[in-house]
Amino acid sequence: MSDAPSSSQETKDVTLRRGVLGLRHAIVISVAVMSPAASIFFNTIPQAGFVGAAIPLCYVIGFVAALLVANQYSEFSREIPSSGSAYTFVTEGLGMRLGFITAWVGLMALAIGVPYSFVLLGANMQVLVIRWFGLNLHWSFWFVLALGVAFALSYWGIRESLNVDLTFLAFEMGVCLVLAIIVLFHVGQQGGLTAVPFSPGAVPPGGNLTVGIVLAILSYIGFESAATLGEETKNPHRNIPRAVFGSMIVVGLFYVLMAYVATVGYGVNHMVTGYANDPAPFDTIGREYSGLFFVVLIDLVGLLSFFGAALAIINGGARIIYTVGRDGLFPRWTAWLHPVRRTPVGSIAGLCIFGLTIGLLLGFIMTPIGASRPIQCIPSWSRPSAGHAVDPDHLCLPADRACAASTEPHPVYAGDMGAVWSGRAVRASTQTGKRRLETENRRSRDVLQVRIRFQPSGSWWL
Repeated sequence: MSDAPSSSQETKDVTLRRGVLGLRHAIVISVAVMSPAASIFFNTIPQAGFVGAAIPLCYVIGFVAALLVANQYSEFSREIPSSGSAYTFVTEGLGMRLGFITAWVGLMALAIGVPYSFVLLGANMQVLVIRWFGLNLHWSFWFVLALGVAFALSYWGIRESLNVDLTFLAFEMGVCLVLAIIVLFHVGQQGGLTAVPFSPGAVPPGGNLTVGIVLAILSYIGFESAATLGEETKNPHRNIPRAVFGSMIVVGLFYVLMAYVATVGYGVNHMVTGYANDPAPFDTIGREYSGLFFVVLIDLVGLLSFFGAALAIINGGARIIYTVGRDGLFPRWTAWLHPVRRTPVGSIAGLCIFGLTIGLLLGFIMTPIGASRPIQCIPSWSRPSAGHAVDPDHLCLPADRACAASTEPHPVYAGDMGAVWSGRAVRASTQTGKRRLETENRRSRDVLQVRIRFQPSGSWWL
């Protein structure tokens, strides 16, 4: 083993502020990184194509699988509470060399997570501000502004920034739960509540339950973030393990509930043909059951979910970098703490500068919004019910074709890949039947090509 000091050792002159956080803060950082609202809004779209109405079943199975991994983090945190998280666990158990490799694996995840989250936030913010206020500010403006705010909050203090995350999470989950109550009430009145989504029989012919479960498990990534607060939480031997399990339980229940709401709200028989091809299915559900105001709230929830996740990633990631730097494996400046606030400002600044550079570079190359030639409108269907179909006269076509429906732009989030334009949702015709629904669904998929692909010009399109 290297002569570098162990990450669990303390020095008299360099320490994070001890005991400044409680159990709720440790839960919040894990929940924020999992970004439950954004995950359920977007990860369920590809899931629907694989498992149809069995999405809730995927999240139940995924919860059990992720809980097994969470148990390992819980036990490690109970024995070795440290801001280094997995790096410290591996270093203490297998040596500095493997610990160093573990740290770099974590850094690769940070290298993706920070710029990715802020680019998506900036892209969607540009669309929403155009929609709400008619003001067109380039996505890079919002990207830099959001990253600057996140840096300021992280610099200010871990307790303060986690209180911001807590506020955003309360709003996000509150809006989602209100929507859930409304949908379940209306669907229940129509006798539409069913246990079918929890049965493997809900998987359509040719579907793949395994892929749906994998996507569900990926939605739980982030529960381990609580371990990065091991040196700043009161009674970490008890509270960090509780936070790991607590965050899993909170988010697991939320996922299962909202996945069920999405399934019965959109229609059990229309998950493959409709939901999987809808770039913003929760906008559609909100518009169908609550009106346009709730759609605005859902869009706002998506923005806050992106920001909250990015802020939590910076806080957690900076503490891992700080710990590795404190052990002498990274440059000394990464272990520099603010003399008063005791925040790892060296690591925070380095992570934000890296995210700024990579985010702008990749953002300008890939053009998150293709503003010069966007798809003018994509149908965000109302929830089709039995015997209802989308009127083909209201299908919105690409920019080089006229859109027969209203062309008022409506911002949506495209499967976590950025913002695109969508036309106002169109009420399903009550005069047509199942055959016409299937025909028009195939037609819309062929015309719109609702999938992300990279064009030679460097623009993300749907």
